[in-house]
Amino acid sequence: RVTEIGPALMHNQRLEELNLAHNRISSFRDILNLARLGSLKSLSFSDPHFGDNPICKLCNYQTYVTYHLTQLASLDMEHISDDAKRLARAIYLKKKMYYNMRMKTLKRDATNIITKAQEMHQSKMKGFDDCVRTLLRLQKDMQCCQLRHAEAEAREAGQDEQPSPARGGDDE
Repeated sequence: RVTEIGPALMHNQRLEELNLAHNRISSFRDILNLARLGSLKSLSFSDPHFGDNPICKLCNYQTYVTYHLTQLASLDMEHISDDAKRLARAIYLKKKMYYNMRMKTLKRDATNIITKAQEMHQSKMKGFDDCVRTLLRLQKDMQCCQLRHAEAEAREAGQDEQPSPARGGDDE
């Protein structure tokens, strides 16, 4: 029922053989912890008599282990030849290069999308700002019109209150 290796085995520098079959180890990170065991020659995460770990089902499991644990002579009860080690190294480096390029492409694409979104946002905000300025200008124009209209009404009201000379003469 072991789920992770962690640094627990670091003090076992003379450990040569380790069978972790039929446990629950599922992460490549645990492989890196075993790389510090320089005397480790035989490692098993899978054993026909006991069973597998979930890590055995991961894509490139054997390549990853063989690449990182160069000191191993056997993995899962099978001998690792020098050719298999060279092949694992070549495959790992190609995949690493591929995924690094893929990450750079994703980062570049994400940056381009963010830049485009910011440009669109600024464009929309500029349009919004233009609309607000237009509305404020129209509001000001309307206030000026209302003021002129009020002044005109006041003038008309003031003229209506003053007696006209023709009318004034009739009353007298």
